[in-house]
Amino acid sequence: MGSVRLRSLKEKIQLRGDEDEHEQVDSWSNRDLIPLPPSRRTWGWFHYFGYWTLNSLNISNWQTPNTFLSYGLSAGQSMMVIVVGKLLVTFFSTLIAWCGLRWHIGFTVQNRFTWGLRGSYIPLLQRVLLNFIWCAIQCWNGGRLVAVCITAIWPSFAKMHNTLPSSMPTTTYQFVGFVLFWIFSVPFLFVRPEKFRLPFLVTSIYCGVGMLCMMIWSLSVAKGVGPLWTTGQNIPETSSWNLHWLEMKGINQIIGGIAAGITNGSDFSRYARSPKNYVLGTVLSAWITGVLVSLVGLVVTAACQKIYGEVYWN
Repeated sequence: MGSVRLRSLKEKIQLRGDEDEHEQVDSWSNRDLIPLPPSRRTWGWFHYFGYWTLNSLNISNWQTPNTFLSYGLSAGQSMMVIVVGKLLVTFFSTLIAWCGLRWHIGFTVQNRFTWGLRGSYIPLLQRVLLNFIWCAIQCWNGGRLVAVCITAIWPSFAKMHNTLPSSMPTTTYQFVGFVLFWIFSVPFLFVRPEKFRLPFLVTSIYCGVGMLCMMIWSLSVAKGVGPLWTTGQNIPETSSWNLHWLEMKGINQIIGGIAAGITNGSDFSRYARSPKNYVLGTVLSAWITGVLVSLVGLVVTAACQKIYGEVYWN
C-alpha cells in the first residue's frame, strides 16, 4: 500500500514533456532547464525594477546600514559605504546574469559550462544550503513583523505565556509569528516566476509607503536627525586607519549580504524581453532604490537615537 501511494505521489509531481514542443524530460533536461522560448520572456525593465525594489524594500536592507552606526561610523560615512557597495552589487549582478540574458538559461545549466554535467551538482548543492539559511533569516524577520501586526490588533497576544526555555533566544509569541509567516509563504512556491510581476509591484509600493511613514514619524518626534548624522560614536578622531578599515568592512558586508542571491541571477534574467530591460531595471532599483532605502533607514535610526538615547538595530 505504501509503495502504491509513493508511486501515485511521484506521478502527480513528475514533470512531463510536451511532445508537440519536442520536449525531453530526464535528469539533464526539462522545460525549466532548456532555453526559454520567446513566449515566456515577458519581463520588461519595470518588472525588473519591481523585482530589485522588492530586494531593496525589505527589513534586511533596512538593517544593514544601521549596523555601521553601531561600529561607530557616522550616518554620512555609512552612506558612502552604501553607495559604493550597492554600485558593486549592481555591477556583479549584471555580469553574473548575462548568461540568462544571452542564452536564456538558468543557474543550473550555467554551472555546467565550467563544472561539467555531474560536477555542476557541487555549486548547486552549495546554493541549496545557502537557500536554507537565507530562507530562515527572511522567515524569522517576517515572523517578527507578523507578531507585531497581530499584537497591534490584539495587544494580549504579546503577553502570551512563554512555554520555551530561557535558553532559547525567542519567545512563544514570536515563534508563533514565525510559523504563521512560513505557512503563508508556502503557497507562493507553486507560482511560476514569470507570474510574480504583479506581487513584486504591489509589495514594493506598500513597503515604500511604510518606510516613508516611519521616517516622517521619527523626524517629527525627534525634531531632526540628531548629532549621529555627522559624528560617529566610538572611532578616535585621529585614527583614520581604523576608519578606512571599518568602511572596507561595511562594503564587504553589503556585497556578502546579497552575494548568495545574485549567484543565480540568470534564473530571473532569462525572463527578460531584451538585455537592456534587465540592465535598466537593475541600475534604477538595485543601486538607486537600494541607496534610498538605506538612507531612509539611517535617518530613522539617527532620529531614534535622539529619541531613545541609543542606536537600535537588529
